[in-house]
Amino acid sequence: MDINVNLNELILLLVYVALFVFIVYLIILIKNLIVTLKKTNEVMDDAKTITAISARKATEIDGVVTDVTATISNITETIKGKDGIVKTVSNIGKAVASLQGILNKFNSSEDEEKPKSKKHRKKAN
Repeated sequence: MDINVNLNELILLLVYVALFVFIVYLIILIKNLIVTLKKTNEVMDDAKTITAISARKATEIDGVVTDVTATISNITETIKGKDGIVKTVSNIGKAVASLQGILNKFNSSEDEEKPKSKKHRKKAN
């Protein structure tokens, strides 16, 4: 029983084997790429949520800063003698009440809107 193999058939067989190995390698590469893209999308969704919360908080803080600036301006005018003491105490009380309400709102909204990743959700359960 003799088997004759010429050089052309041997080269063709090696090319087919190399092509098969290359295709298997590409399939594994694409599978890993899909997993990576899914994790990247999760991270981007978390970043989007955090950015939206931060933007809203920044606008709320801007309103607080404006109120505090107006109150300080009123206090300095009173100290200079332009307004009465009753109005100054009233302004200080309004500013403190406003600041307390905003801080309470921040604390309650932070507890409700904290984004949880899948790891945190599993630990909470």
